[in-house]
Amino acid sequence: MPKTAFRTLGLNPGTNCLGFAFLREADLGDWGVKVVKGKWSASKKRKVLSLVDGFLQRFEPDVLALKHLHPSRSSAPLNALVREIKAKARARQIGVREYSIDAMEQFFCSGTRTNKKELAQAVARDYPVLYRELEKEKVNRHPYHIAAFEAAALGALCFYQVEVNHKKRKGAFC
Repeated sequence: MPKTAFRTLGLNPGTNCLGFAFLREADLGDWGVKVVKGKWSASKKRKVLSLVDGFLQRFEPDVLALKHLHPSRSSAPLNALVREIKAKARARQIGVREYSIDAMEQFFCSGTRTNKKELAQAVARDYPVLYRELEKEKVNRHPYHIAAFEAAALGALCFYQVEVNHKKRKGAFC
């Protein structure tokens, strides 16, 4: 039976939007931002979790790559949401990995300090299909798609780390 391609779902959760990116091996298959309007409430939380359920069912990832929340840029509702997202993934026996914005910058920008727009440019260099959205993003007053660029960065970083660890175990880097 042939080995199926490794599938990664990158998620950049927020209380207003959810960035997602699906990768099959290193190839970007689908990506976007889902906006959930309104003040934070139990109903809004259910909507976000329903979106996550839909992504997990649709993409059937092997691993979920989540943005690690910085304590100064987070909130109690967002932290609770992320805990529930992790629980949903684990209940489906999907591995969960978290990566900080610094780890994404180091991976895509060779460790140089960057901002989110520079990170998006670096991600678009690796995934040219994102260039059109990057151009739109440059003129947007509010960075709508940044969450999707970060989700793509999360997925790519996760895939790379899993592949490197797999090859190390097989002795390819000895």
